[in-house]
Amino acid sequence: MDRKSITASFSQKSGKELAKAEPSDPSLREIGTRTKPPPRPTGGFGKSTSKYWESKVYRPIWRDEGGQRREVSNYFVRIMVSARREAIALNTADRSEAGRRAARLYERIRSLGWEVALRDFDPERHIPKSDLTVGHIVSALNEAVLRERTRFDYASALRWFAARYLGLETTKKTFGPQGSAAYRKEVESVRLADLTDGVVNGIIENHIKAAGENAEAGRSARISTASFLRNARAALSIARQKGVGLPEPRPFAGVLTPKNAEPARYTSTFDAARLLREAKKELERSPAAYIAILLALGAGLRRAEILHSRWRNLDEDRNWVVVRATASWQAKTGESECAVHVDPGLLKELGRFRAKPDDFVTTASALDDAVAWLRSKGIKAFKPLHTLRKEFGALINEQADLFTASRQLRHSNLSVTQAVYADNRKRVAPKIGEMLEPKRKRREK
Repeated sequence: MDRKSITASFSQKSGKELAKAEPSDPSLREIGTRTKPPPRPTGGFGKSTSKYWESKVYRPIWRDEGGQRREVSNYFVRIMVSARREAIALNTADRSEAGRRAARLYERIRSLGWEVALRDFDPERHIPKSDLTVGHIVSALNEAVLRERTRFDYASALRWFAARYLGLETTKKTFGPQGSAAYRKEVESVRLADLTDGVVNGIIENHIKAAGENAEAGRSARISTASFLRNARAALSIARQKGVGLPEPRPFAGVLTPKNAEPARYTSTFDAARLLREAKKELERSPAAYIAILLALGAGLRRAEILHSRWRNLDEDRNWVVVRATASWQAKTGESECAVHVDPGLLKELGRFRAKPDDFVTTASALDDAVAWLRSKGIKAFKPLHTLRKEFGALINEQADLFTASRQLRHSNLSVTQAVYADNRKRVAPKIGEMLEPKRKRREK
């Protein structure tokens, strides 16, 4: 049946049932505007009284996919003021209450005008949505003083949610020479007001469900969505600091972080001493790659920190490797910029390759060579050099304590070290074997 849309709809937040359509068939329209009980008399009642409007409220009729007539449970009213006529949902199934609401609304429309009255009556439907888009936030990020990697991660997180809101599926062509610009233009046009908490929670749930029954894939999905959520919130916080007025309620503010989204604890899978000996022998012709491995395992430096280290950052007198920002590179956090206490043997080994103080200790291509060599040795992690950093933290925790490991890793708080980097190497377990032996035999020992 042909249907004509009206202004009412379903409320996404409250779930209040509103009108779906106004029938074009006159007979159905009559049914829709004169529902049982029969209309009440209006004689002697003015438009400012609820009794007048009790006779005017109605429940719209519509047909479902099977052709059956259905009646909306809540009442509506048609009001005409200043040549403007609208059907308005009253959000109640009680006829008397509907009459009272209609009377109040009519008076407010006459005194305040349509827009103000409707916003006051039903803010959820009638407050205009903010036109602020994902693109506006990305522009604010580009103006902020951030590490390039941080800026990229924040913008990518917002684009990730926007793409799934639009139902876009990315392919290799999406990020090609031409596809990338078109893709970004489309996802950055999404309004932040459209990324409601319900929408974002749905996106997260669907992404996790797509992992299926595979426990490892499910854990990875939870970790990635938690990371996207954290970065999206951080992006909005940066934009707010830059003076961008965010819509209310604040996007992502009420979104729940997925449960069990913590990264797996690090467990060593290789012999660090043996790995170093093999690196020294096999990378003799690639000293820059060997240096990268030494700094990752012996000082716990991140890949970017190794790449931007100069020989002057290695202090043999104090047994330090100093991490410092440069004119072209910024450390991950303020805590990352400090001195790392290292073994004198590490600095002695590195001293074999020492060059001018301002020279870089290694190169980007050498880092790639180091990664390839580590993979050949069975370290198949996504970031093999970072695995050496984790091994560094686990060794410090074994020899000293968790707090020392956190300081050496230059973490902003102890919880990160405790959750991820500290491998439990102290092999302590109940002595079941001794417990099973008779007391006499134990005494003899």
